[in-house]
Amino acid sequence: VLALGVGFAVNVSQLYNAKSSLQGVVDAAVTSTARDLTTGVINEADANKSVQAFLDANSRAGILQTDRIVLDKLTVDKIAKTVQAEIHVDLGLYFPIFGMGDMKRIAA
Repeated sequence: VLALGVGFAVNVSQLYNAKSSLQGVVDAAVTSTARDLTTGVINEADANKSVQAFLDANSRAGILQTDRIVLDKLTVDKIAKTVQAEIHVDLGLYFPIFGMGDMKRIAA
C-alpha cells in the first residue's frame, strides 16, 4: 500500500511539473508571436510557423521530452489583439498504476 501511495504521489508530481512546464512554454511562445505580429516582424500567415519554431526550440523545458509538444490550434484575433494556442504533450508516467496506463496527455 505504501509503494502504491508513493507511486501515485510521484505520478501526481510528474503531471503537475509537466503541466507547469508546458504552460510556461505556451505562454512564452504566444507572447513572442504576439509581439512579432504587433511590431510587423511577421505577418499573420507566418504566426503558426513562429509558434511551432518556438515550441521546437523549447521542447525540453522541465520534464518535457524533445519533439513531443504538438500545436493543435492557433487563433489570432486582430480585433481583440490576442493570440491563443491549444497545445498538448503525451507524457510517459514513471509509475503506471491504478489503470492509468503508461501515457497521459497534458494540454494547455
